[in-house]
Amino acid sequence: MSTINRRQALALALTTAMPTAVFSQPGGAGFGKQERDALNLARAAASGSPGAADKLKRQANTGDRWAAMQYGWLAHTGQMPNRLGRDMELAMRAYNLSCKVVGENQELISLSGNQIAAYNAGLAYYAGQVEGKRDPFAAIKWFRAASGEEGGKLPFYPAYVYLAKIYENGEGVPVNLPEAARYWTAAAAQREPTALYTKGKMLIEGVGVGKNYFEGFTLLLRAADQWQIDAIYMLAQIYANGNFAHDRNDLEATKWIQIAASKDERYRKLADQMNAKLSPADQKKARAASVNWMRSHMKAPDPFDYNLPINAPPPRRGI
Repeated sequence: MSTINRRQALALALTTAMPTAVFSQPGGAGFGKQERDALNLARAAASGSPGAADKLKRQANTGDRWAAMQYGWLAHTGQMPNRLGRDMELAMRAYNLSCKVVGENQELISLSGNQIAAYNAGLAYYAGQVEGKRDPFAAIKWFRAASGEEGGKLPFYPAYVYLAKIYENGEGVPVNLPEAARYWTAAAAQREPTALYTKGKMLIEGVGVGKNYFEGFTLLLRAADQWQIDAIYMLAQIYANGNFAHDRNDLEATKWIQIAASKDERYRKLADQMNAKLSPADQKKARAASVNWMRSHMKAPDPFDYNLPINAPPPRRGI
């Protein structure tokens, strides 16, 4: 048996001894002591401490899922001390160790033992970081394990977002808009701003779901409250064009496009054009309305990079 195979066999054997009920899940009140200890070791290792990495490895091999996740994250992000670059073979072994839940007869029950590790594994397959090729089927398996649907875990919106995009775009699977809508709905329930916008747009247009303009418009407003630029622009379009529910309102449309332009220069020219069509009095009103809205929405959501593996819970969404 090779060294790698011995390590894999050891990892699988150790997984059977891991309890499933003592680990806090992401999205709750925060990390508990075990999670914080593993996170602090990972930070020390990322700063160059081989001893911290070794301690994570020892703890992982004695049943600590969070230590295994953090060890995998170090390998995944290329921050393992005394190693050059990313080591995806090591990362995936650690993620498997962190995730696998087995029964009394050592049969695999699920991969949801640690949602963050499952999410990172899904990200690796989605990005083509495992064996040098994208594998959407494997990504779906791991994102589902991360999502919280298995084993009664807490909802995990980053996994929902990826699952929604995969089914919406038909990435490795047939396009399935109702399934995409199901995952956008799950992410929107966690107040994820892009999900609020996308589900709102689907409802307004009747794509993948039954048409419901008023519910969709409400979701657009909730997305806009979190500075989701696509939602803000769509609100501007709605008021610029008018429809059965909203009369055309150039002042309101200009307000929303000015808000969009304050964060994204792509909308500056359009904002100036729309503003120029207003009377001087309405220009002042539109400017005052946009400034008042922005003053009441000073705090934008904490950024979250969907392209990077994570080693801590994603930021909470919504207000």
